[in-house]
Amino acid sequence: RMEAAGYGPRKGYKPLLFWNELFDNPGLGNEFPPYDGKRIEAEAKKAAAFGAEGLYLDPGWDSDRGSAIWPYSRSGPLAPLVKRIARLYGLPIGVHTPLPSMTSARVHPKESWRLSDGKRYGELCPGAQQYQDEQYKRLSALAENGISYMMLDGTRYMGDCEDPAHGHAIPFTRESHVAAVWSLLERFKRAFPRVVVELHDPLNGGQLFRLSPMYLLYDRAHSFDEAWASEFMLLPLKYLLDGPAKGLYYYNLAYSLPLYQHIELRTDTIGGLAFWWYASTCRRLGIGGTTKDAKLLAAQKAAVSLYRKHGDFF
Repeated sequence: RMEAAGYGPRKGYKPLLFWNELFDNPGLGNEFPPYDGKRIEAEAKKAAAFGAEGLYLDPGWDSDRGSAIWPYSRSGPLAPLVKRIARLYGLPIGVHTPLPSMTSARVHPKESWRLSDGKRYGELCPGAQQYQDEQYKRLSALAENGISYMMLDGTRYMGDCEDPAHGHAIPFTRESHVAAVWSLLERFKRAFPRVVVELHDPLNGGQLFRLSPMYLLYDRAHSFDEAWASEFMLLPLKYLLDGPAKGLYYYNLAYSLPLYQHIELRTDTIGGLAFWWYASTCRRLGIGGTTKDAKLLAAQKAAVSLYRKHGDFF
């Protein structure tokens, strides 16, 4: 019934197995240190050897935290790098492109900052037209230079905004916030329908629990393609054994709306219990984390090979 109502995969949707740069980043657990084109290429080489079908860049790839601006001075031109990674390793590139709650306010002008109780907070207002226009330009520049996947993290509602120059409703309620998220998504997807967009909970961002239904905004034309499964990524086996990740099974009884989850492989069992659980409950799987255990590494590569061989079942 839900698929008949439009809550299933988009026409032509074909999820690729991602390799996530984050899990082998030496700064993992800290404040997402910036990295450059050399590191990106090193991860692409690793991804191809592992059997991944795409390379996903988590925080640290851009010029500043959440800026969505490619760092030309650090990594060189984007389009040639995308083409090089595709030519040498057969991998398209996806990037983390968060909205205001995971973006440093300093990367946007103060006119787009949140105003409440007469105070200009050092936080961006997602409903500000100034922010919407600038973020649209930045996302468009990435798409025009070959980025084929974007993750819309950082969607948490941060509170009211009273700035009349922003052009949004006052008070800026949770409903206004969700409308602002949808407005940006719809505008971008109309211009770049082939770029796959993942959307976190449009009220709570990336947490272990959601404040809005999984399907919220999915029925809006030109909105998003995938939803974030949950923050199981760093301890995927623990969240399965402790229970929360079992909820993905029940989700799939109700919906075919695609979920995405990337997982840290080094914490998994030799039999790949976590790998196969998330592979079986999420339409798109992302992996990362290179173990030094040769036996475990061989088992994980074999699992990836088997997963890809029978990809249609997943």
